[in-house]
Amino acid sequence: IAEGKDITVNALCLNSGWSLLLIREVKETNRNQTPILVSFKRKDNDKLDLSFALEPAGQNELRNDAWDIKTNFNEVESHNAIRGKGYYWNSNRDQHPGMYFEVDLKSVHHISRIQWSSSVFVDGSIHSATPRSLHITYSTDGLAWRDAYIIEDERDLSMENDKIIIHVGGIPARWLRLTLTQVALKPWIISECQVFENTTDVER
Repeated sequence: IAEGKDITVNALCLNSGWSLLLIREVKETNRNQTPILVSFKRKDNDKLDLSFALEPAGQNELRNDAWDIKTNFNEVESHNAIRGKGYYWNSNRDQHPGMYFEVDLKSVHHISRIQWSSSVFVDGSIHSATPRSLHITYSTDGLAWRDAYIIEDERDLSMENDKIIIHVGGIPARWLRLTLTQVALKPWIISECQVFENTTDVER
């Protein structure tokens, strides 16, 4: 679908009278996927807009067996971030600029997506500690770093099933570093951290 192009297709007539389906591609920043705006229309010009993203084919979750984790707060528990459901890393300090969480994937991959949960169940209640702001950088040698993603307001984070989803567009990276850039009077929690690589259209 070309950007901005509208395509009208026939749809099943529903009891409520919705009978026209309009699909239009919408570009968003910091998204490798193509968000799609879907509009259902009736003859009386009522309209219902829905928005979702098509998942690109060829994504593979990386194994985390040998990953090294580095952080400048509570590093002793940092591997809890990748141990799966029920485990988590907590900074144990309020968020402030320069606090970081770094992953060494041990080899270069073409990274398409990073995701994690910042909500955990502790002592009978849900604790949420999303980053107030976030700067993601990446490197192939641990020396030269490039920008992959910048967000200044946590309300703009893409959330899906209580997980933060970051699309980074197939960047070649061995190291990924998540760095906070603003103060927040809450800790930073990372649980079920996963990294996906793009397995299609990659130059080997």
